[in-house]
Amino acid sequence: MIVDDLIASGNTLARSAGMCVARGARGVYGLATHGLFTGDACRTLADAPLNQLFVTDTVPPFRLVYGTVREKVAGPVVRRAGRRCHQGCACRRVPGQNVQWAACSAARAR
Repeated sequence: MIVDDLIASGNTLARSAGMCVARGARGVYGLATHGLFTGDACRTLADAPLNQLFVTDTVPPFRLVYGTVREKVAGPVVRRAGRRCHQGCACRRVPGQNVQWAACSAARAR
């Protein structure tokens, strides 16, 4: 799983996926918060050895024609994670979600 804050041209993700495969990865998945998909991102990502690409809906992927992108609605997950961080709880798994999204790395130290 390659995680990045955003995908613009797709070059970083494509190169990283290629390096993972070259080092023996049997499957490579990408996850980004913001999918901008600028320039030749469609072609770059279509040629990359990615099994699946996940992005949140913070930026609609209207520029992307790539068929293996899945969107996740960000609002409810971010809201619950923010509430848990504010309350000093660990946010590795946000209750009520069927996908585990990391919102903060550890509970606040007290």
